[in-house]
Amino acid sequence: MQVHNGRITTFSFLSLQTSWVNEGDSVTLGCKVRSSSKWTFLWYRVVPYREDLPYVQYRWGHYSAELLPDSSRGSGRYTLSPAAPKHTGLYVCRAEIGDPAYQTDYSNAERLWVVGLSPPASLVITPNRLQHFVHNSLSMSCVAQDKSGRWKLRWETGRPEGAECPQEWTSEAASTCSIRSLSFHDSGMYWCESESREYSNAVKIVTDNNVILDIPAYPVTEGDPMTLHCIFRNSSAYSAADFYKDNSLLQSQTTGEMTITAVSKAHTGSYRCKHSVLGQSPRSWKTVIIRNGPSSIFSIKPQLMIFPHSWVTEGDSVNLACVIGNTSLNWTFLWYRVVPFSKDLPYVGLRQKHYSAKLLPDSSKGAGRSYTLSPAALQHTGFYVCRAEGGDPTYQTGFSNVHPLSISGLSSPASLVIRPNRSQHFANGTISVSCELQDNSTRWKLRWQTGQYEITECPSGWTSEEEFTCSTRHLAPHDTGLYWCESESGQYSNLVHITVTKYNTVILESPPHPVTEGDSLTLRCLSRNGTSVNGAEFYKENSLIQTTTTGEMSIPLISKAHEGHYKCKHPELGRTPHSWVIVIRSPISVFRLVRSLVVVSPYLLVTVMLVVHCLKSKSRSKVDEDKGKHEVSEAETCI
Repeated sequence: MQVHNGRITTFSFLSLQTSWVNEGDSVTLGCKVRSSSKWTFLWYRVVPYREDLPYVQYRWGHYSAELLPDSSRGSGRYTLSPAAPKHTGLYVCRAEIGDPAYQTDYSNAERLWVVGLSPPASLVITPNRLQHFVHNSLSMSCVAQDKSGRWKLRWETGRPEGAECPQEWTSEAASTCSIRSLSFHDSGMYWCESESREYSNAVKIVTDNNVILDIPAYPVTEGDPMTLHCIFRNSSAYSAADFYKDNSLLQSQTTGEMTITAVSKAHTGSYRCKHSVLGQSPRSWKTVIIRNGPSSIFSIKPQLMIFPHSWVTEGDSVNLACVIGNTSLNWTFLWYRVVPFSKDLPYVGLRQKHYSAKLLPDSSKGAGRSYTLSPAALQHTGFYVCRAEGGDPTYQTGFSNVHPLSISGLSSPASLVIRPNRSQHFANGTISVSCELQDNSTRWKLRWQTGQYEITECPSGWTSEEEFTCSTRHLAPHDTGLYWCESESGQYSNLVHITVTKYNTVILESPPHPVTEGDSLTLRCLSRNGTSVNGAEFYKENSLIQTTTTGEMSIPLISKAHEGHYKCKHPELGRTPHSWVIVIRSPISVFRLVRSLVVVSPYLLVTVMLVVHCLKSKSRSKVDEDKGKHEVSEAETCI
């Protein structure tokens, strides 16, 4: 040990029990010196540079070390209990010995993140995940609860700290930074920080070339579900993956997707996925928030359900039900519609996109657990959430699951066109999806809710052939899901559910769009070569309707009663998935009536024509009678 100018050349080392803790937890900082002497220790927080405080350098910046008010000059441990968001920050330590005291240099700097229940600002990431492919795009924004502009994006990556945004990033708007081509230098920590040293929750971004784990960027709350996806660059044909937590195998999935239905504190840890050929993803840390005390009801997540079903036609009635298992409080309910992201509204995530929840104008804030839309209109198409509140003082639960509602009508501002025009498709097949607009505007985009996260204009592995059109020649099971067209103002086209099957040998050819009442409907049971399967059975709501030798079933005159779930089955080839057939009521026109009569009964058609002819004859007879020429007319003999 050497002493120079009152400073000991022996180094001290700061260690953290963990870098990520929840608000209310305990965390211990440790300080060690490579000497057996009896040391005392000093604990500091790194703050912006001040002339009246000791100088300390960290990365490319100049800072100061502020002695903690309750700094313990004893053992080499310092405990924060309970940890609070204000404890988030950068820490150093040093040791001293002797009389007069001689001090070591400052230790290495370690950053502590305390995950708060409601941070004063949020770091909004698009796309919403921790891992990203190199050369993909990324955008980050700081959104403060108080709507102030005092917040700035901060980072600890391979790029030096510069002005508003990292080098090679661009500043699109206030507190927003984006980059079109990520590099390995962009891996690191990102957060929002105010002038008064308040912090948002931090996010550690990781970039990789081949395999990434699609894991949500934000902490998950105890009791919520969490879904992980293993994504392979330019390899949509691969889907099987192993999922690991803290190097222990959790699940092996053929779909490349793993879901934890209800997370707990035990699910906090490091996650990665692995493919036997393509390799493994980086690791990412996932924090689970545990809420204690009265605010613990926030961890309760209601379930939103829609009755009679999520696919209704214009003019029908539909009920939204908010179901909550905890009955210890006298709950009241709030109903919201999911709208484009707004800083003025509560945040809600739909897949990896950022949206807001807008309270419905006539939202029922009472004991009722249901909300009725009657009559349902086209503008009601969209996504909905609910939440409950209770207690005194009042506390709110988390938002429910996001539930789609599709209202079908005779005319909508945009249509989703699918080629080939059916709901079910085989894996490795070809499909094209287009948005066709009535007003020729460019404010519409294709959206989807599938096993793929929304990253670009088209799903990953798909190509953009022309404006408003996405296509792929290699459909995969994770392409199964909901597709629609959406405008910047939050308008929706019809919602279409597409099913992609890998293991079924037959599929049901059914229309993906609503069928108008009075039209005909033909269903086909198709094999992989595109031909109809002879000897197929057709079912509606699991009840056998018809067995055909041609593999086709026709309904010449469809009515509202024909609406429902359909499937077909072959005794040797197996069954198909279900598809929902929607029937729209339509005003009866003379042409539709005549066409229907031709199909139903030629005799009835002739009768109607005779009645019309007789009525005309009776009218002529009345005119003759008025003229004093009373004759037995044809009308009197035919009625």
